[in-house]
Amino acid sequence: MPESLINTVTYSELEGWVCGKNEIDVELLQQVAFYKDTGAESTEKWGPDHPTIKNFWTYLENEEQDMKKSFIRFCWG
Repeated sequence: MPESLINTVTYSELEGWVCGKNEIDVELLQQVAFYKDTGAESTEKWGPDHPTIKNFWTYLENEEQDMKKSFIRFCWG
């Protein structure tokens, strides 16, 4: 990153560029999620309209940020 550009932004803007947001955006996760294979107890395909998937997103939306961060860390393993 050019030094001249660093001098034009605040520390919090620079932190956002380097580290990303401090909050987990569940809506963004939903937009980029992809689903594979079939449901555990049926031949219905996984997807955003599957009841299990809907329950998962509802659960994640209602959790505290610390748990959402832990979930992301777990997924990135």
